[in-house]
Amino acid sequence: MSTITIGSVNCRGLSETVKRIDIFTKYKDLYDIIILVDTHSTSEKEKQWLHEWGYVGKFSSFSSKSRGVAVLFRNTFEFKIHGETIDLSGNFVILDITIQDYRITLAAIYGPNNDEPAFFDNIKNKISHFGNSSIVVVGDWNVVQDYEMDTLYYRNENNPQSKAKIHEVMHDLDLLDIWRLQHPFEKRYSWRGPNRKQSRLDYFMITSDIEAFIKKLIENNLPSVQQEREGLELELKVIREKNVKGIITRAKARWQVEGEKGSNYFCNLEKKHYTEKIIPKLILEDESEIMDPCIIRNEQKQFYKKLYTSSNPLLLEIHRSTFLSA
Repeated sequence: MSTITIGSVNCRGLSETVKRIDIFTKYKDLYDIIILVDTHSTSEKEKQWLHEWGYVGKFSSFSSKSRGVAVLFRNTFEFKIHGETIDLSGNFVILDITIQDYRITLAAIYGPNNDEPAFFDNIKNKISHFGNSSIVVVGDWNVVQDYEMDTLYYRNENNPQSKAKIHEVMHDLDLLDIWRLQHPFEKRYSWRGPNRKQSRLDYFMITSDIEAFIKKLIENNLPSVQQEREGLELELKVIREKNVKGIITRAKARWQVEGEKGSNYFCNLEKKHYTEKIIPKLILEDESEIMDPCIIRNEQKQFYKKLYTSSNPLLLEIHRSTFLSA
């Protein structure tokens, strides 16, 4: 079975068309299956959003102001969905799916903000219903696993009953927090709030039988992958929006804002232009990898400075003085 990548992105709302198209275009090139949480999708907009995506997808929608989960697939691999459980409140999508002859239960969740252990008990029952031994659960759980390791500048431990219930679910379904398993002593956070508060609320859970197949965890809410580039992306936000709007105008492509039809032509144009110009990672001569935008820019500067600086200048200083005095 070839490698299949699954990515998770906490969108914090995709009602704005430019942002939505940008997200679709950017992550379509990175993942085979993309989990989007906090999408703010509505059932009325699902057909339009799926048209903009261009491939197969499943939505759990609620309102244009809150919640929403989506599981989007690329057409780069074979899969078959045998069954699905879609939450009408915009909190989860659970799929019984075969991916290249490997049958699993794939669950995308957006946990409640309040201490609601019943939600996770319900998730366990929905997952168990499909009877698959291999399970992947991913999304924004809104609960940390370890107060000491997964929070920063918190005064109180939030949602303790939900945390206890999640640990129970992990035991009953044989689930592993794969990132924590790979990084037992590392502190990283996927959410940042007021007063410098940070916490790891977004994570993958997998059954132990899948652990051996994990080559590299791609959890796009972690700072190592996403938030270290946050500064650069914030700088580029205005420029990106102008580029997106410019491409729309030049291509004369019509896409939906309030009721118009989406355009795959526009999506393909955007895919070929702006987002491909970003350099997310650079491999140096010693084969080390860097992802910090500032260090990448500095390395580029030094590379071209060295490239265009002669090590054996033809015009020596004595010749230069003679030439200028003449």
